Amino acid sequence: VVGSGDKAHGLANMYECHANKGLYDLVFTEPLPKKFAPFNSHVSVAPYPDALNDADIVVLAIPSYALETFLVQNYSLLQENCTIVDLTNASKDKKDLKETLKILGIDHDRWAKAFNDT
Repeated sequence: VVGSGDKAHGLANMYECHANKGLYDLVFTEPLPKKFAPFNSHVSVAPYPDALNDADIVVLAIPSYALETFLVQNYSLLQENCTIVDLTNASKDKKDLKETLKILGIDHDRWAKAFNDT
């Protein structure tokens, strides 16, 4: 999970309450580490950008306005078959992951939208 705001903390709490922790690890990373607020003890925090290299699934819990900058700076760090999950709620500017990939000319078909906000 990239991000450390309310959505990231919500995911950490859901993981703590409902996940079978022996099946997979939930790892958080943050491009701006000074913003990191403590998470519960059931999740891991990994250094950025190393966590991106190791992830099979990357959940983007960042603001929609940060998607383009994030992808420009970090897309090359993702594994080839990495699935990207868009956790943004782009109701104001309609700039979600699908639109941002299209604008940047990135052909990546392994993505999912977490919320139906369109």
